[in-house]
Amino acid sequence: MEGFYPQIKRLIDVSIAAVVLVFTLPLSLWVGWKISRTGPVFYRATRVGRGERLFAMLKFRTMVVDADAIGGESTASGDPRITPLGAALRRFKLDELPQLINVLRGEMSLVGPRPTTEYSLIYYPPEDRELVFSVPPGITDYASLEYSNEGEILAGATDPDRAYYERIAPGKIALQTRYAKESSLLVDGKLLLLTAYTVFLAPFGLRRPSFSPSDSSQRLFIEAVLNKEQSSMQAIRELAGKIRQHSLDMTHRGGGSHIGSCLSIADIMAVLYGETLRFRAEDPEWKERDRFILSKGHAGAAVYAALAEVGFFPVDWLKDHYQDGSVLSGHVSHKGVPGVELSTGSLGHGLSVGAGRAYAAKLSGESYRTFVLMSDGECDEGSNWEAILFAAHHELDQLVAIVDYNKIQSLDTVAATLGLEPFRDKWESFGWEVREVDGHDHAALAAAFDKPGDKKPVVVIAHTTKGKGVSFMEESVLWHYRSPQGEEYAAAVKELGGES
Repeated sequence: MEGFYPQIKRLIDVSIAAVVLVFTLPLSLWVGWKISRTGPVFYRATRVGRGERLFAMLKFRTMVVDADAIGGESTASGDPRITPLGAALRRFKLDELPQLINVLRGEMSLVGPRPTTEYSLIYYPPEDRELVFSVPPGITDYASLEYSNEGEILAGATDPDRAYYERIAPGKIALQTRYAKESSLLVDGKLLLLTAYTVFLAPFGLRRPSFSPSDSSQRLFIEAVLNKEQSSMQAIRELAGKIRQHSLDMTHRGGGSHIGSCLSIADIMAVLYGETLRFRAEDPEWKERDRFILSKGHAGAAVYAALAEVGFFPVDWLKDHYQDGSVLSGHVSHKGVPGVELSTGSLGHGLSVGAGRAYAAKLSGESYRTFVLMSDGECDEGSNWEAILFAAHHELDQLVAIVDYNKIQSLDTVAATLGLEPFRDKWESFGWEVREVDGHDHAALAAAFDKPGDKKPVVVIAHTTKGKGVSFMEESVLWHYRSPQGEEYAAAVKELGGES
């Protein structure tokens, strides 16, 4: 961008956004009232903007509450998560009206490449990535118009997310790159007129010009990433399966409890140790390692299983778990166990220690990140909220809290014991960046763990299922304390694909 174009573009953005917001205020109030009858009015999506800075993109909520925890990121036509009102809003793009607030804030422009997710960044060829994120993201551009029927393109796909990256992403990236190269007041004006045409006339069958993206280089790059990712995800799936089987065997042999909790976090542990954490198993005290703390120490069997599988100590050690003379205690212990950072079990302490370590790293200029895995019931503890305040105050952006939100604690549900909702809003009001995902979706977890916050600590609210992987243990309070023995153990082993 050269000359006065950026200043004039900004003036046009603010002027048009303000006028449209005022003009559509009655409609927005009515839509907000209708949506509020079933949950939050807005959907706040974490997106990547100019300079790859994160921001919260606003939309009217068009899907059921907690849709992110129910299914994938991409949506096809007929997706059961879309509400009837949401379908109507999507048809005329009215769900995007709140993004005019993002425009007024300076986070977006009226015209520019559509904001993408952090996870999607890996699919951009390096030269395209640098160019696309050098301009402000926008509400509309070539790609938005060309793929305005995205839901129809994805209709019938068994895996909408993968179908999106195979069928749509190459063309979108090519067109976003084209806009970044051609951006000017004339191009912006043309795209605004075409957008108005698409929104108001295209739904009635009138067609607009196609931009026919040339996406061969982007397609080849994405295919390579998908193949590499598929191999990585397969390795993570296998690790998660081993963690589940080991945890079951360990609690069976030692007569221990908390198998439900171990199964709940197995996927989180597999992504952390199979993809995210920086460590050297042969050098557990490596100074530059990332720190991982299991605050919900009763699920220690899953940690031991992960550490053994990635080489911190022999897998044979697991056979002595929770038995006399073993270094592998029931609740996780660092004493004599390579790879364990902190002994835990008494709930409410892991995040405080993690915040302290993150603060120490910041003061000393070290680059390691600190991850703390907590339980949802543990969030009843006041000590956690002191740590949450502390971390936000000191802008500990290298700290990541992960909440295993399986909604069951000890003897009852979380809601019946001490309700946490609106859980996301609480963390956000305390100054944290919130990323909410399906806690059993490996790709979603990897994306959520990938990048530090923007001068904020990050919390990943992972919606999980207690006892995940064993049907009769799933969503059952009983398996918080019950030890898998006899026929129940044999049945569980069979469901996990092992041999008893």
